[in-house]
Amino acid sequence: MQVNWLVQLLAALIPLVIGFLWYNPKTFGNAWMKAADMTEEKVKGGICL
Repeated sequence: MQVNWLVQLLAALIPLVIGFLWYNPKTFGNAWMKAADMTEEKVKGGICL
């Protein structure tokens, strides 16, 4: 059986790209932070509670 390396690469990169878009403040990041009760200070300080 042959491995299709292009499909394997895309399968690894697609969730990574979606994660970048989801948590980016210019797209959905602000809505995510508001829903998770996070602030910029908590993110920069590393406080996850």
